[in-house]
Amino acid sequence: MPNTQNSITPNLFTIFERQTMANANAFVSYWKAQYEFPNMNWYTDNINEVELDLRNLYDLYCWKNGMNLSGPKQISVTKISQQLSLINRFKNGGINEEEFENAFGGVSAIWKIFLRHIIRPDENPIFDQHVYRACRYLQDGEKIELENNNRLKEEEYFQRYVPFFWDVREQVDQRFTNKDIDEALWAFGKFISTYPNMVL
Repeated sequence: MPNTQNSITPNLFTIFERQTMANANAFVSYWKAQYEFPNMNWYTDNINEVELDLRNLYDLYCWKNGMNLSGPKQISVTKISQQLSLINRFKNGGINEEEFENAFGGVSAIWKIFLRHIIRPDENPIFDQHVYRACRYLQDGEKIELENNNRLKEEEYFQRYVPFFWDVREQVDQRFTNKDIDEALWAFGKFISTYPNMVL
């Protein structure tokens, strides 16, 4: 029988300590490396197009969905794509909020927010349950889920997440992109969900 008295190094299984959150660069560097999401080329090949076509838009929504779109989601993207000329006008001149709401007010909150990102990726961070979970934990030390209500999702995005994201951006070196920050927050938020008992 092996001698187990000294077989485990003290603190070997320490995964996460609250004090590491004080260093934003270390946080982004570590958690970005944990990010895994399928079909990243659907995002990277399309997000920086100066003028989007229907294929760009479809691929970007497939990426956000994590896979090809189901029938109802294809219908939703088809409705969005009918406003492609407006989307490209916003992409090159900025979003007119009244026109945006008139055109896309019926789109689900997460997809409408992602459309804002598609239009102006440097101004509108991506939003979902994982980055929200990370935001709430880093702000409040609590594991709080995003409510399944479109109005509340948009309120939380604009009132809480966007200011939080730009605050993180200010604390992080320029070597990290906005997408790096998004990936770090997404990976951390997913970790909290997957291993809730491993986060204090």
